[in-house]
Order: sequence, then C-alpha cells, then structure tokens
Amino acid sequence: MTEVLDRFIEELRETFPLAIIETVNEYCSSKEAHGILIASGTSRKDRRQKGRLDSAAACVLLRDYLEDKK
Repeated sequence: MTEVLDRFIEELRETFPLAIIETVNEYCSSKEAHGILIASGTSRKDRRQKGRLDSAAACVLLRDYLEDKK
C-alpha cells in the first residue's frame, strides 16, 4: 500500500508543483480518538455510530498537525 500512496503523492506534486503537499503519520490516531471518546463520556452506543471514530481520529490528526506548525 505504501508504494501506491507514494506514487499518488508524487503524481500530485508533479501535477500541482506550487502546492505544498505534506504527509501525516496517522499511526495510533484511531486508538487515541477512541480513548478521547470514552473520556468525554460518549456512550458505547454513540461510539459505535458509523463515522464517529473516523471523525474523532481526523480531529486528532488535525490537532497534531496544527500543534507541529506552532
């Protein structure tokens, strides 16, 4: 899968040479998001809703990215 992603990123950079394309390591973002949902008091039923964990993981990735840019 990494080769496919690397090739895609390279094609993006070639197609949009002026765009800044950065990659983010998403390792453990879902696990951290799950912990945040539990700590926030989100019920088990709500945590199982489609997309809930993915949305929380996306927030974790965005937070980490913005903190790195400070």
